[in-house]
Amino acid sequence: MIIIYGGAFNPPTKAHQTIKAYLINKYNPNWFIFLPVGMKYPKPGLIPYQHRENMLKLIAEEPNCVISDFEQTNAFNGTISALDYFSNLYQERPTFVLGADNLKEIETWVEKDRLIETYQFIVIDRDHEASRTLKTLNLPESKFRIESLDLKQKSSLFRHNQNKYAKDLDEKVLAYIQKHHLYEV
Repeated sequence: MIIIYGGAFNPPTKAHQTIKAYLINKYNPNWFIFLPVGMKYPKPGLIPYQHRENMLKLIAEEPNCVISDFEQTNAFNGTISALDYFSNLYQERPTFVLGADNLKEIETWVEKDRLIETYQFIVIDRDHEASRTLKTLNLPESKFRIESLDLKQKSSLFRHNQNKYAKDLDEKVLAYIQKHHLYEV
């Protein structure tokens, strides 16, 4: 099994580490791949890719855990292009990890129908809303594994109040942020 965990990781929090550890422990994948969005991804407020990649390296300690620069080095063509790439590379269809908040937006994703038809997903559910979202959007439940985790840390909370939420980051990540004066720290 190959698990791909995409996101901004702006910055990576202890929640991202918990998700990684939980999924590696539960599914024992051959590869666990962090896939940070590149700078071509239309998301405001992203710090430079290299910083996000470097912070992920600080928490990707397992030998089968890697960070891919696919979305930084290629034009942004949606998650489908990354999953197709890794499927061809490893000759195995990867499983994509997303949060329940992103599941609500899946209707807007590039080639959504082919994406859902072709690949499997693990949905990280914080607020017990993923099942309801699957039903509301009429998505095939067989394509989505829901993992309910009680996670309080969010990158956006840290970005808006670094002092209050500094504890939500690994010490090495926080030190990196401070050293490079990121997020106005």
